Amino acid sequence: MNMRLLSMLALVVAVLAVHVSVAQVINGAIAAEPRESYIVLRWYTLDETGVDKFQVLRREATHGDFTVVGEVARKGSNSTYEYIDRSVFKSNGRVFQYVVRVIGSGGVISEERQTSVLYGLSSTARRTWGSIKSMFR
Repeated sequence: MNMRLLSMLALVVAVLAVHVSVAQVINGAIAAEPRESYIVLRWYTLDETGVDKFQVLRREATHGDFTVVGEVARKGSNSTYEYIDRSVFKSNGRVFQYVVRVIGSGGVISEERQTSVLYGLSSTARRTWGSIKSMFR
C-alpha cells in the first residue's frame, strides 16, 4: 500500500474511534417527569472524558426553534444528572420537547438526546376526562 492510502486509513480509524467514544456519553434516554409546578429532566452518563458541560434546550410542541434554558456542569463519569425547569409554571396542557446536548472542550457539540413531555393537566381536567371516558364504558 502506498503512504497516502495508509494515512487515509489511519485517519478514518481515528475518526471512528473518537465518534464511538463520544457517542456513549449519555446512557439511555432522557427522562422527563412533569410535576405540579415544574418539569424534571434526568439522565445518566457513562464515560465523560472530554465533556465540559451539558446544555438543556426546550421548545413548545413540535414547532419553532429550541431555546437554551439551562446548563449543567459535569460531575464525572457514571453520574446521575437532574435539571429542573421551573419556567414552565402555569403552562397547562402543553407539550414541551427538550434536548440535552453534550458540550465538549472548545464548545463542540458531541451528542444530543431528545425527549417530550405533556405538562400541566390539572386534577380537574383529569377528573373531567375520567368522567367522559366512564360514560362510554
